[in-house]
Amino acid sequence: VLADLAGEVVATDEAGVTSESDRPRLIHEVDAMLEAVSIPLEDVRAACVAIPGVVDPATGSIKLIPGMPALRGDWLAAHMRNRLQCSVYIDNDIKIATEGVRSDLGHDAQSFVFVHWGERVGAGVVIDGRLYRGTSNDSGDFGFLPLMTCAQNDDPTDRPDRSGPDHFEEWVGTDELVRLMLRVARDERDEQLVADLTGSSGRATDAALDAIAAGNRAARGALDEIARRFALGLVTIRAVLDPEAILIGGPMARLGEALAVEIRSHLERETLNQPMVDVWPGTGDAILTGAIWRSLEGLFGSPERPGTMRMPTEVRL
Repeated sequence: VLADLAGEVVATDEAGVTSESDRPRLIHEVDAMLEAVSIPLEDVRAACVAIPGVVDPATGSIKLIPGMPALRGDWLAAHMRNRLQCSVYIDNDIKIATEGVRSDLGHDAQSFVFVHWGERVGAGVVIDGRLYRGTSNDSGDFGFLPLMTCAQNDDPTDRPDRSGPDHFEEWVGTDELVRLMLRVARDERDEQLVADLTGSSGRATDAALDAIAAGNRAARGALDEIARRFALGLVTIRAVLDPEAILIGGPMARLGEALAVEIRSHLERETLNQPMVDVWPGTGDAILTGAIWRSLEGLFGSPERPGTMRMPTEVRL
């Protein structure tokens, strides 16, 4: 994503990375995007890279990145800095998103947890107005928790194949939501929903969320189960941190208040008082917002929320 110094998006592009041979495509795509909008490379002032894994933010070295192992190590940091000749900040994507949410909420947000809920699940923790990273910069990765009890109502004969540990995110991610919904839809002979969930490669999550929003009975049943499981993870967060609020972002946040209501209903039976649970009130992609905010902060100190700054736009970020 290319943004100007007012935080406004100028251009976007996409490139897939599945193996080490794909890595140079990232640098090529940056060049191609700049060329497409006639922005000279020397006008780029800062860059921020959000990684779905564990990163050393001081060096940009990627320590763990299960979904994109081809990017592990120092390659990306070295090549981005060499090509762009500007400051390049690399960090965990949810940490970056949480910084963006904190900037969006303002100074009143002193203690909250931002949870990105999609195919994978991760969280950023803000304590006393500051992002808490932990010793290894992976605090909040509760998607890796082996919460087997969250499957207590699941049919053990109908579970997807899992080669690794039963991580929490495997039981609450959008892939599992689609699986649950398909099972219920087939049981209820809802052929239209089955067709929607299986008919278009890569769009199953959108179809599932659309069905929930439309009030489909099978879809709502799957939402209730996934919300019950997710609430168990939030109970763990609450017991350790007792934050003021838990905000949900990512693809699942598309459901808005309906999602928050489902989760709250499962938290009501807990012994400890629970924090406010809501979807992130901001608009757009929290990771993108945080990346732009982090770049602006690196250039100018603590800026206002991206999109509200009034700075010259001749120089591009």
